[in-house]
Amino acid sequence: MGFVVVAEARDIPPGHLKLARVGDRELLVANFQGRFYAVDNRCPHKQADMSQGRLEEKLLVCPEHGAKFDVTNGKAATGVKLGPFKVSVADLRTYEAKVEGTQVLVRVG
Repeated sequence: MGFVVVAEARDIPPGHLKLARVGDRELLVANFQGRFYAVDNRCPHKQADMSQGRLEEKLLVCPEHGAKFDVTNGKAATGVKLGPFKVSVADLRTYEAKVEGTQVLVRVG
């Protein structure tokens, strides 16, 4: 499929997230320090909607169980909190993102 437009850069200020649908995929686009990153929108633990989470610096926090993922590379930084226990979780899939003119594009496929 190649690169597709997912947003206007001005619509995702630094420290913010935006849900983007590309075909049957839900992607989450993050602006961390003026650079754009794209990851799957569903947490690998229980498929929670990550667009309902928050960005803490470069860490995306799952709204359901608090797992944290580095948006720059998709790596799980912390596991899932289940009471006093922490359970490891898989990494998020990442997608190449770039800006052309005023638009954010993501490579899908």
